[in-house]
Amino acid sequence: SDPFVEVRWSTGKFLHKTKAINDTQDPQWDDEVVVLHIPVEINENLAELELHCDVWDKDMSGKGEFLGRLAFTQKTLLEYADKPPKKGVELPLEKVMTWNAAKNKLVQGTLALGFTKGEDEDADAPDMLKKRMKHEPIIGL
Repeated sequence: SDPFVEVRWSTGKFLHKTKAINDTQDPQWDDEVVVLHIPVEINENLAELELHCDVWDKDMSGKGEFLGRLAFTQKTLLEYADKPPKKGVELPLEKVMTWNAAKNKLVQGTLALGFTKGEDEDADAPDMLKKRMKHEPIIGL
C-alpha cells in the first residue's frame, strides 16, 4: 500500500492531506501536524459537526482505494482540546455506511493520532485569525 490521510470537516471543508508513504502497511507521519480551530457553536443545520480522517491507498490514476475512516464528533474534539489524551488514540478504521459496499471493500486496520492543546501564541496566523482563535478551542492533531 501507499497510504495517505485526508482530513476534512463533515461539511466537506478540506483541512489537510498527508504525503503518501510508499510500500507500507504501517505508515508514520511524525512530521505532519494539523491545527484545528474547533467551533463551539452548533452548525446552522443542526447536524453534529465531525472531523473525518480518511485513509486512502494512493493510485497512479486518481485518489485510489479507500482504506477507512476515523470520525471524531465536535463534542469529543472539544474534550480533547480541553484535556488531550496523554497517549493519543488508536482506533479501528470504519466503513462509511452511506457509500456502496465496493468502495468499502478494503476497510481494515487502525489509525493512531496524537493530540496536543494548542495556544494562541503558537499559531503562525494573521491577526484577524488570531482574534477568532481566542474564542475557539484549538487542538493540534
